[in-house]
Amino acid sequence: MAAAHPQNVRIVLEAAKPLPRKSVLLWLLLFKRICDLREENRARAGSPADEETPPAQRLIVPPGHSWADVRRHAGDSGARLNAAFHALDEANPQLAGLFSCLDLSDRDSFPPSILLRAFERLDAIRMRSSDVDADGFDRMCEALIQDMEGEAGRPEPSSQTPPRLVRLLVEILQPQEGMSIYDGACGSGGMLLECCRYLRRAGKNHESLRLYGQELDPAAWALCRVNLACHGIPSSGIENGDTLRGPRHLTGDGRALMTFDRVISHPPFLRREWGFDEWAPTDRYGRSEYGLPPRCSGYVAFLEHSLASLNGRGMLGVVAPLSVLTRGGEEGEIRRRMIKDDLVEAAVSIGQDVLSPPSDAACVLIMNRAKARKRRGSIFLVNGDQGGAGASEHDLSEESVNRIGTAFRSWQDREGLCRTVSQEEIDRDDAVLDVSRFVPTGTEKPRTDLADEWQTLLKLIADRNEAERAMVEHIRRLERGPGEGRGEAS
Repeated sequence: MAAAHPQNVRIVLEAAKPLPRKSVLLWLLLFKRICDLREENRARAGSPADEETPPAQRLIVPPGHSWADVRRHAGDSGARLNAAFHALDEANPQLAGLFSCLDLSDRDSFPPSILLRAFERLDAIRMRSSDVDADGFDRMCEALIQDMEGEAGRPEPSSQTPPRLVRLLVEILQPQEGMSIYDGACGSGGMLLECCRYLRRAGKNHESLRLYGQELDPAAWALCRVNLACHGIPSSGIENGDTLRGPRHLTGDGRALMTFDRVISHPPFLRREWGFDEWAPTDRYGRSEYGLPPRCSGYVAFLEHSLASLNGRGMLGVVAPLSVLTRGGEEGEIRRRMIKDDLVEAAVSIGQDVLSPPSDAACVLIMNRAKARKRRGSIFLVNGDQGGAGASEHDLSEESVNRIGTAFRSWQDREGLCRTVSQEEIDRDDAVLDVSRFVPTGTEKPRTDLADEWQTLLKLIADRNEAERAMVEHIRRLERGPGEGRGEAS
């Protein structure tokens, strides 16, 4: 498969430098991609390859509004881009509103000479699928998004979800044809797209999925929408905005959250200012059913939002900090209430070297409103932190994905890997889901009884006191000198 050559990434980043807002280049990049794909489809019209291309993927570029058409009018490129963007939106329902939300006609803000320079640099990259595949195009866009992190309005650096970890999460959730799927922190849409790939691999109709998402960062939101559109998937269900402060997927005249068959997400772990004051004393959308998250715990707020977005038969899978399974205080009380309602189905520890950039130890948390009868009253714990990730690639190994996925599907205890823990046992352990304790791999340090620890401490204190007494006696002897204390010759 074709990929994003490092030289292409360098060209994209260079093209962004002179622009007043680097995010504008994302729209130009996507515009060129659509135009190049259209030219490629025209070139192979009538060929077997063209017949295999889903009709929804053949995005329409109206006559007179292609990349080359705009390029020919360099002196008025801003107005020409505006016209082309509006034409694209009108001709492609998948893109409705995506391009026309940008206004480049102000010559003071976007001088034609600067736009022309960006056009010239991007001309060096041919973005047909035979030159750059979907993953390669995503990588170019992601490189640009990361380069924009220092711009005003960027909430925080994003944490990338490794591809094999995403695949594992989707394989556990097992989305089916016709399902509604939602990601409240959808980023560039990788998890939603993997749900489509899962169905395609199974020979099922991925276009029957109904995909929804919300993303705070405008650049990532734009990439997500066009990512879906370039895969032939409508993106009208992808919204831009703050999920916790202002959820956009509402029903009942905007008074309640929409609910979905599957919710999948990798929310930001370290979001501090998440909207505590808007939720306190209780959230208007009913998301704090299990307790108001602490002011500094945005992750737990995302978890409660995701749970509230599940319908009565829904299943939730999230990438979470490992501490969400063990932390006390109000977070511990929220976890205890969720466990008591038999919502937590499984937890998989995956270590701290899997995510990129590196973070605290992480886990995959699975919640289910419709547990199978044999799984009720218990939680399946998997210790996936067994050195399966390569430090250089920051992802699960293929072997780890297969091992964990097989364990979840079989739902059978396996020493050193997985175990079903009963509700009674969890209650005895104060609702702390310490995966490494319930499922030791043999590499952990053995837990010592508190009484043994106390006796060891007492022995260490006694040994220290004896050593101190011996040292004092030795010093006294040195001070007396060699002849002191002995009788002298007369």
